[in-house]
Amino acid sequence: MTLREDPHLQSKRDMYYAQARLTYAKRYKTFNTLSMETLFNLHQTYNRCAAKLSASLVDENMTFAGFNMLTILLMHGADGCPLNRLSGLLLVSQANITGILDGLVRRGFAVREDDPKDRRVIRAKISKRGEAWLDHFLPAHFRRANDLFSGLSPAEKKTLVKLLGKIRREGNFPEPADGACAKE
Repeated sequence: MTLREDPHLQSKRDMYYAQARLTYAKRYKTFNTLSMETLFNLHQTYNRCAAKLSASLVDENMTFAGFNMLTILLMHGADGCPLNRLSGLLLVSQANITGILDGLVRRGFAVREDDPKDRRVIRAKISKRGEAWLDHFLPAHFRRANDLFSGLSPAEKKTLVKLLGKIRREGNFPEPADGACAKE
């Protein structure tokens, strides 16, 4: 079967990258066509999912990072979350955490408070306005997320979750800072 006859190659872009994979496979001994096709498809799928989900955030004048921070703050409840823990959970620098939080504070979606037990620690907390915004936004967000995977059966979704988890566990990725995901 030629590239043009392959039913999985639905666009000129797909054809281009399929040809590129064949070219690289001939040129480089370490090039594994199936691994690179998997990586390409994972990357393209992520980009399309992120674009679809981000569009609704743009309509709400919200960044993806700000949205993620709000959902984390909601889970931490009245105690809030130390900024260094937010950095670990979002996998961004402390400087980025400050900028993201500044935007949420300006909109009235979050507040900063000193930690009553350790004056060196600053905690971020979701405000009532931030909770109300999430209550408004999340139902439609969950519907959009469900739509992204509507072409997969429940069994296929479980398989995909297992495979993606295996890649994360066995892919030699650096781990986030210890305790980043633990709640105090």
